[in-house]
Amino acid sequence: MKEKSEDLNIQIQYKLIEELTKVNESLQSEIKQNKTQLAENRKHIKNLQIINKFSKVIQESKTIEDITWSIVKNAIAELKYEDCVIYLVDKTGDFLIQSAAHGGKNPKLREILNPFKIKVGDGIVGGVAKSKKAEIVNDTSNDKRYIIDDDNRMSEITVPIIFEDKLLGIIDSENKKKNFYSNDDLEMLSTIASLAATKIMESHHHNELLKHQLQLENLIEARTKEVENQNLELKKLSLFPKHNPNPVIELDFNFNLTYCNKGAVKYFGNSLLKKDHPDNIKYVELLKKTTEEKNTGVYQIEEGFKFQNQHFDMRIYVDNELKLYRLYFNDISLIKNMQNELKEQNESIYDSLNYAQRIQKLILPDSSKLNRFFSDHFIFYKPKDVVSGDFYWIKEINSNLFLSVCDCTGHGVPGALMSIIGYDALNNTIKYIKANNVGEIMDSLNKYFFELQNEKEDSSSTNDSMDLTLISYNEEKNTIRYIGCKHQFYMIRNNEVFTYRTSSHTLGSTLDNLNFKFEEIDVQKDDVIYLFSDGFPDQFGGEKGKKFKYKPFKELLLSVHHLSMDKQYIEIEKALKNWQNGKNEFYDQIDDISIVGLKI
Repeated sequence: MKEKSEDLNIQIQYKLIEELTKVNESLQSEIKQNKTQLAENRKHIKNLQIINKFSKVIQESKTIEDITWSIVKNAIAELKYEDCVIYLVDKTGDFLIQSAAHGGKNPKLREILNPFKIKVGDGIVGGVAKSKKAEIVNDTSNDKRYIIDDDNRMSEITVPIIFEDKLLGIIDSENKKKNFYSNDDLEMLSTIASLAATKIMESHHHNELLKHQLQLENLIEARTKEVENQNLELKKLSLFPKHNPNPVIELDFNFNLTYCNKGAVKYFGNSLLKKDHPDNIKYVELLKKTTEEKNTGVYQIEEGFKFQNQHFDMRIYVDNELKLYRLYFNDISLIKNMQNELKEQNESIYDSLNYAQRIQKLILPDSSKLNRFFSDHFIFYKPKDVVSGDFYWIKEINSNLFLSVCDCTGHGVPGALMSIIGYDALNNTIKYIKANNVGEIMDSLNKYFFELQNEKEDSSSTNDSMDLTLISYNEEKNTIRYIGCKHQFYMIRNNEVFTYRTSSHTLGSTLDNLNFKFEEIDVQKDDVIYLFSDGFPDQFGGEKGKKFKYKPFKELLLSVHHLSMDKQYIEIEKALKNWQNGKNEFYDQIDDISIVGLKI
C-alpha cells in the first residue's frame, strides 16, 4: 500500500511538471509575441518621428536650396546613411543637376565636390527620372547602369521627386554594403520626396510671384515718375500746345475742331478728328457731360478715354474768353495694362485658394459612412475663409464607428495646413500604431504633437496644436466611449441636455502624468449627440455685438433636437445668420464653425 501511494505521488508530480512546462512554454511564446509587437510599434513610432522631423525642416525652409540641403543633412543624421545627393531637373528638362549633397561629396557647408549632371535616361538615377518609379539596387556590381561618382558603392536607392506627374528631381543614396536598403527606406524616402515636391513647387510659385510683383512695382514706379514728369512738362507747355509732344486738341463751344498739334496727328491720325467717327462721338459726349457749366478752369476725366486699344487720361482747359476747349491727352496704356495684369494675378491667387479648398474637401470623409450606425445625422461645416482650420474624421474599426471633430490652431491657410497635419496624424494612428480604441488614439496624437512642438528651434514660434472631441460608438452594446482635450459635447435625452467635458490639457503640452482617460456612457434610442468646435458659441452678433456663448447654443440645440437632422441644419444656419445681423451692423464670421449631429 505504501508503495502504491508513493507511485501515485510521483505520477502527480510528473503531471504537475508537465502542466507547468506547457504553461511556461505558452508564456514564453506570448512574451515573444509581445516583444515582437512592441518592437514593431517602436519602429512605427520612430518612423513617424523621423517623418515629422523631415516635414518640419522642409516646411520651415524658405528657398529651394534650403529644402534640398536640409533633406540631405537629415538623411545622414536621422536615417544613418553614408551619403545622400539630390538632383534637380534643369530648365530644359533633359538633365539632372546635383544641387545638394551630404557625405563624401560635401567637405564644407553647402559645397559639392566635383558636381556633375546626368542626362535623363542615363544610369540608375537617369533611369528612375525617366520611369518616375523608385528603385533599390542591392548589388551595383551586377547593374550595368551604375555610374561611379565619388566612390564605388555596392547598394543604391533612388526615389523621384514628383508633383502632379511632373518630375522635379531625384533623391539618391549609396552605401558600401550590399543589400543595405529595405522597403522601409523606400517608403520613408518616398514620403520625404512627396513632402519636398509640394514645398519645392510652393517655393517656386512664391519666388515667381515675388519676382513678377517686383517687376510690376518697378515698372509702375518708373511709369508713375514718367507720368509725373510729363504732367510737369505739360503744365509748362500748356500755353504752347504746338511744342507739346502729347496730343493737344482745341475745339470751339460747338465742338468744332479749331486746332490740333503734331502729337494729336501722330496718335490719332485724321480719324478721331472726323465728326462721324464713333470714337469722336464718344469723347465729345464725355466733353459735354464734363463741361456742362462751361466755367473757366481745368477739368479732369477720371475714367480716361480709349482710342484704338490705347488708354488716355484727359485734362480739359475751358477758356470762356476765347470760347474754346483745349484738350490735353496722356497715354496711360502701360498703367492700364499693369492694372489688368495685377487683376489677373489676384484672380490667380483666388484660384489657388479655391484649389486648396477643393483639396481640403477631398480629404474630408464622406458623411454617408455614418448611415450604417445612425438613423439620422447632419454635418454643419462652415469655414471662416476659403479654407478651414476645423475638420471632422470618420473611421470604422472592428465594427466600431470612430468620429472626431477637431479645431486646429488658426484659420485660413495656416489653419488648413494644420488640419491636414491633424487629419494625417489621426490616420497614422490607425495605419502605423494600430490603435483600436479612443485611449490609444489620443495617446498617439499627444506624442505626435509633443514631438512637433519640441523639435522647433525657434522658441518664440506659436504652438501648433488642435482641440478635439473623439468618440467611438459600439452599436451592439449601445455605448459611446469619449475622450478629447479642451472640448465638450452634448447629449439630449427626454428634453434634457447632458454636458460631457474632456481634458483641459493642451494636446502635446507634455508627456508627464497626463490623464487622457476615456469615459463610457450608455445611450438609448432617440438620444441625440452633438459634437462641435467653438466657432458658433464664439461668434459675435446680436443687438450688443457680443459672443453667442455656450448656454444659448445649448438652448438652441434643445429647441431643434426633435426635428429631422435636415431641418435642424436649416434652423441652425438661420440662427447663425440672424445673430450676425446685429442691431446696427452685420458681424462677419470670426472663426471656423463645425457641428455634427447624430441621432441614435
